[in-house]
Amino acid sequence: MQNKIYLALEAYERLLQKRPDYVPGYIQLGLLCIKLGIISRGIEVLRAALSQRPTQQERLFIRLEIEERKKFIHTHRIGR
Repeated sequence: MQNKIYLALEAYERLLQKRPDYVPGYIQLGLLCIKLGIISRGIEVLRAALSQRPTQQERLFIRLEIEERKKFIHTHRIGR
């Protein structure tokens, strides 16, 4: 299962090299990074999606996801 996730990461990265304007690809790549615990990279990818002219619904989803991850990072840094 874990191997499939890494294969998916690679596939989305290749896709975005070919289609750098494909917002759903950024969203999926960002979410996969977050799922793997690479939260800062996930946020970075989601922010990149915002520069690719997402729909209003995509923009709202991306912004909410980024805010949730920032809260998570902040909460876990305080506890250390």
